[in-house]
Amino acid sequence: VLDSDSFFHKTLPKFPNNFHQVRSIVFADSIMGPTCKTDFEKCLLEFKHLRSLELTNDSELEDFPERIGALKHLRYLYFRSNAKIKRLPKSIFKLQNLQAMFTGEGLEELPKDVRYMISLRLLDLTTKQKRLQEGGIGCLECLQILFISYCENLENLCEDMQGLKSLRKLIIVRCDSLISLQR
Repeated sequence: VLDSDSFFHKTLPKFPNNFHQVRSIVFADSIMGPTCKTDFEKCLLEFKHLRSLELTNDSELEDFPERIGALKHLRYLYFRSNAKIKRLPKSIFKLQNLQAMFTGEGLEELPKDVRYMISLRLLDLTTKQKRLQEGGIGCLECLQILFISYCENLENLCEDMQGLKSLRKLIIVRCDSLISLQR
């Protein structure tokens, strides 16, 4: 567990080049205030070979840095416990090596650009939308596990779910408005 204050304000400015081989970061403390958010973005961009990123607390971070797409080696992204992230930046869909993504409860919509995450094998989705967009999740041919939970507004899954050729598990929990699996 990293102490974000000492990490951001002491370690990063003094030793920016010593961390370029880091593979995994867990942000266990809140990222609060404009200085911490700026440092967070700078920090992420320093870790060119980052494979795993977890935001474990309900931090003040409301969105990812737009340049998160530069983390080309990222395989695992977890922000499940962050209810403040409402939208994903366009650049996140450049993460073509991403294999697992756990979204937070504040996510308003999973854009159909998720189809560009061609290596995604596990998607844990919580969203506020009424139906999943066609041409999005249904295009993820490598997806093996789709976990949809706490989607209070979700009434329908997308029609192109049959495009999930590798899907082994579909788990739906606490989606009380769901009318049908397909329209």
